[in-house]
Amino acid sequence: MVLPARSDGCPWVVGHRANTRRWIRKHLRSGADGVEVDLYLDESGRLVISHPPSRRRYPLLRERLASILSGVHLTPGVSPGELAALLPRGAILWLDLKARGTARILSTLPREVREWRPLVVSTRFHDEAREALREAPGALVVLSLQSRPPSPALLAKQAGASGFTIESTYIDEGLVEEARREGLIVAAWVVNDEHEAARLARLGVDIIITDFPGMVKRVCRSALQG
Repeated sequence: MVLPARSDGCPWVVGHRANTRRWIRKHLRSGADGVEVDLYLDESGRLVISHPPSRRRYPLLRERLASILSGVHLTPGVSPGELAALLPRGAILWLDLKARGTARILSTLPREVREWRPLVVSTRFHDEAREALREAPGALVVLSLQSRPPSPALLAKQAGASGFTIESTYIDEGLVEEARREGLIVAAWVVNDEHEAARLARLGVDIIITDFPGMVKRVCRSALQG
């Protein structure tokens, strides 16, 4: 599955960590082209939409902040079975696999979710990427990179992925050109700064993940028209 190019040349904009009904609706109202949700296995082996709890004895500040932000969403978490009903047709559904072993039971998701198009699945585990391709045929599988390796495109291709998602500060012209030569997509996360959004739009990244979709779309259009 390949994401079509936007008619205005802007990146696709995906709302970050939309793990509740409220945040799915909030991102879509602000103009997001789709939403990203966190998927992991709870202690009973059940697929759950939530950011997994930190296993550190003393969680990092960003982990504590993420936990607090999740707690103020004010609505119950969304279940996997509700996703298709909450999204309009054509919206991107991005499933971020947060733990090893999650991909093998993607096939247990409701058919409406497994067959959603466009469906994106991301993981930082190479073997999980290959498993995701088997369990969710037709999905766009991308490798989630936590750093800037010498050749991100090579890692993605070795994992059988169609692209990679990487922290925005690691993205430059050379990285985007490498991905283009290999026919891979580049997704940037998490972009909440106007100048960074404009820079990435000019570089030609395919997808931007953000907490502020409306701002990012406005900035990208302006950057490409200027």
